[in-house]
Amino acid sequence: MDTLPTSPSPSPSLTPSPSPSTSSSTATGEFDVIVIGAGPAGEICAGRLSQAGLAVAIVERDLVGGECSFYACMPSKALLRPAELLAEVARVPGARETVCRELEPADVLARLTM
Repeated sequence: MDTLPTSPSPSPSLTPSPSPSTSSSTATGEFDVIVIGAGPAGEICAGRLSQAGLAVAIVERDLVGGECSFYACMPSKALLRPAELLAEVARVPGARETVCRELEPADVLARLTM
């Protein structure tokens, strides 16, 4: 059985979904469904329940949507793509000769802040 962390962490919050069908019950803190954990699955679950007209609360202590959008999958792919593209261009005769320099790490990292 998992135990709760003993170190202080940000307290989870209940946030009413911004659904157009939100009733006055959300103003009083009453919800039809409470989704615990807003990782990729919890975020989608809460969204679909809200679209179905239910008042939904999400309890999440870290990153809504999980870590993938913030510092795992997506940023990693954005950093890897320029090197993959350069390797592909270097493989093609004719295109290989037009590429005259190596990747600049600062240029690659600047893509993430645009």
